[in-house]
Amino acid sequence: MKRNLIACVLAGSAAAAITAVPSVASADLGPCSGLTNPIYVSGSSAVEKALAKVAPVLQALGTPVTIVYAKPGSCTGIDQIVNGTKVTSATMTAWTNAGVADTCTLPGTGQAIDVGVSDVFATTCPNITLPAGQKDFQGPVQAMTFVVPAISNETSISAEAAYTIFGYGGNMYQVAPWTDAAHLHIRNQSSGTQQMIAAAIGLAASKFKGTDEGGSGGVTSKTGAETSMAGLGIVVAGNADPLSHGGSGATLKILAYQHKGQKCGYYPDSSSTTFDKLNVRQGRYAIWGPVHFVTNVDNQGQPSNANVKTFIKYITHNGLSATDNKSMIDAELAASTIPQCAMQVSRTSEIGPEASYQPDVPCGCYFESKTGTASAGCKTCTMDSDCTMGNLTHCRYGYCEAK
Repeated sequence: MKRNLIACVLAGSAAAAITAVPSVASADLGPCSGLTNPIYVSGSSAVEKALAKVAPVLQALGTPVTIVYAKPGSCTGIDQIVNGTKVTSATMTAWTNAGVADTCTLPGTGQAIDVGVSDVFATTCPNITLPAGQKDFQGPVQAMTFVVPAISNETSISAEAAYTIFGYGGNMYQVAPWTDAAHLHIRNQSSGTQQMIAAAIGLAASKFKGTDEGGSGGVTSKTGAETSMAGLGIVVAGNADPLSHGGSGATLKILAYQHKGQKCGYYPDSSSTTFDKLNVRQGRYAIWGPVHFVTNVDNQGQPSNANVKTFIKYITHNGLSATDNKSMIDAELAASTIPQCAMQVSRTSEIGPEASYQPDVPCGCYFESKTGTASAGCKTCTMDSDCTMGNLTHCRYGYCEAK
């Protein structure tokens, strides 16, 4: 399935010439170790929504698995699994029902983690190299975005403008209306969101000007509450979607992003009012990457912990039944992420070159039908024999696909 309708936004003030100037938990479940088959996951705050949607799927298994989660940032999570550093906070988040976040308590000596979860490749994090005996398993795709409060008149931002805004914070060089670092809402160099955007605009993640809001949720709320046109934040795309699509309501809007070498900006979606992530899936919107799950593996490259092995099986969709595969696709959709089966491009490094990609079992039309309206090229079906349009010969999740 291929659709070419796109929204290409001419950059406004964000690409203008640069001028020189002077999360609450609901219940305490007791010790985390007392939960059913707990696995300890630590890292990205942007992935919290995705884990909350996956948790009920794992809880419904014949042998349930409980996700226990901390969110110190992508690179901290990777460091914890690589170097065996324990989580030392008193509590972690745990999901034991339909996505409701509870807490459980850790021992005073801290807790070693089973999985480090990151928005970025491990090599993107400062001083991190995966050792032998650990492996990166990739899950659904996320897009990182620049967001402004809904009151803003801005529609786009360029890589060059973003470099100047976050690199100088309004000092020496300015890009209107973002001329005051007090209104820039950021994370820190441990954040996958900040590291991925840093790779895109060419500014070191440690050099960003602005206020570290402590997590993706903090950036979302603080940017959305801005009453100044100077408000600007960086969040995972799903946080900026309206409530009807699992986001933050009407408080934020995503800016189209013009990457280096592009002539105009693109939204992650085909327009500012759709949710098909078409420009991510087809490679026009540049700031995206898969979620990374790093864990210890045996000499066969499989997770050495049996419960983690189950978790990774579902995260990667590897060897799932058709029913379980659809359950995971639906969970990823509900978390405003992009299942790998809906992608048409891939990459192997942070904001690296894109290559054409064809999933083994595509779900692009199904993805569009669940996030809005399937494109005109999507034909409904109940079996393979219904699919007779060129190379669209297989019925996948109710739509004809190429494989």
